[in-house]
Amino acid sequence: MMGYSSTRNLGTVLVTGGCGFVGRHLVECLLSSDPDCDIVIADINITRNRITSSRTHYHQIDISSFNDINGLIESTQPRVVFHTASPEPLKSDETVYKKNTLEATGTLLELSKNCKATRAFVMTSSVAVIDDYQTAVLHGSDSMPMLLNSRELYAAYKARAEQLVLDSNSKDLQTATIRPCAIFGPNDQGPTTRLLGLTGSGAARMQFGDGANLFDWVYVSNVAHAHVLAASKLLDPASVGIGGESFIVTNDEEITFWGFVRQLGSAIGNHVDAATVWSVPVWLIFHVALLSEMVVWMVSLGSRKSTLYRASVMECTWQRTYSIDKAKQRLGYKPVVSLEDGINLTSQWWLEEMAEKQKLAWSQ
Repeated sequence: MMGYSSTRNLGTVLVTGGCGFVGRHLVECLLSSDPDCDIVIADINITRNRITSSRTHYHQIDISSFNDINGLIESTQPRVVFHTASPEPLKSDETVYKKNTLEATGTLLELSKNCKATRAFVMTSSVAVIDDYQTAVLHGSDSMPMLLNSRELYAAYKARAEQLVLDSNSKDLQTATIRPCAIFGPNDQGPTTRLLGLTGSGAARMQFGDGANLFDWVYVSNVAHAHVLAASKLLDPASVGIGGESFIVTNDEEITFWGFVRQLGSAIGNHVDAATVWSVPVWLIFHVALLSEMVVWMVSLGSRKSTLYRASVMECTWQRTYSIDKAKQRLGYKPVVSLEDGINLTSQWWLEEMAEKQKLAWSQ
């Protein structure tokens, strides 16, 4: 069990995207930290990542549907709304981001404002909203401007949605956003799974660039913990400097990007000596990614995206570190799971997943 802070009196809460990566861990955090909390989970797919409890209530809905959300809020009257639902970063198109990030957030905000029971609204944002995807980030902070017209559509629409949330802060509905850096942990079918797959292949002996770039990661349970801290503070009349504010969260343990990848690999039994790693020049892999993007776009007539793209190359070769001073000072945030423990917990989950898949394959 994680060392979550004890939190009481959140009441009934709504978690959008509660069967997703962050959402599932947020539900777990709520169950552990607030024994009286009743949790309403809204997701398009409620067959995955379920947590069985008398206090969890699952509803299959379309987060972009006004009628679906309106009916759910009217029937459940949540005191707190946690908005974690989001399309996958850098992998969707503009239509999806506009509908499921910006418009869905706007609808959820309006319905939350109109619900007399709802007093707090916490959105899962991202450090991507302050990243120009052109330069390194050294100790990035919440004081940096959001880039509403970022070259990366995920970041641009996330920033616009976050702006809606922060601008909606009022006496009746207190709002805040949590900005995680790169998240890893169990139940992630995105970056964590891709990195673990990489460490088990021949590609584990390859890195892009010299590997010296520092990077901030955050274990998923720490992200969930930050959400609960924010909600608790928003509901506390004595708290100041929380409503209408954003909070970057990391594990507060900078590490080289490729050093982290190799630690993850070692934890699942795929140790690679750094001295044997082949470094691919950044300029070369960047142009390979550009070519890959163009070819996939042309072959698919614009319907698919390459699995190797320029933004991903930049993310793993440029420095990306962030300050969490604001979250520490105002939320009282500190990681409840260390980087080392997070890596071990993630590797344990992965090995169990692989064993289960192998077992199923043998039985067929």
